[in-house]
Amino acid sequence: MKICDLPYEFALSVIMSDQLHIDNNYYQNPSNERIERMKEHIEEDNLSVQPFVVSLRDNKYYIIQDVDAKLALDMINGEKSYPVFCYVCNTESYAEEVGISTKIYNYRYDASKRKIERIKNEYKKIHSNA
Repeated sequence: MKICDLPYEFALSVIMSDQLHIDNNYYQNPSNERIERMKEHIEEDNLSVQPFVVSLRDNKYYIIQDVDAKLALDMINGEKSYPVFCYVCNTESYAEEVGISTKIYNYRYDASKRKIERIKNEYKKIHSNA
């Protein structure tokens, strides 16, 4: 399966949380405030979390996207391991993973900008016809 027009094949898999690693080379400063807010939203609103984007490198699974969600779920589950849906691709270096992360971030950012633009246009249509 393709994600965000990336030149990688991703497979949807279920991986236990204790097998997911965070590479501190590119994820150095987790926002405790953001993680706490995410935890509260997951618990209070019974929200599900989208599948994590994960790479398989050196026989380990590294989270490329949604590390904050993983840390929030860890807070909720404590020491207990839990199953996580993941989109998994194979990489050879953390540099590749940074590239994937950047492309996904830019894709999501651009999609958000397009959504805001559509909302603005709809708003203009509604108010110009009123």
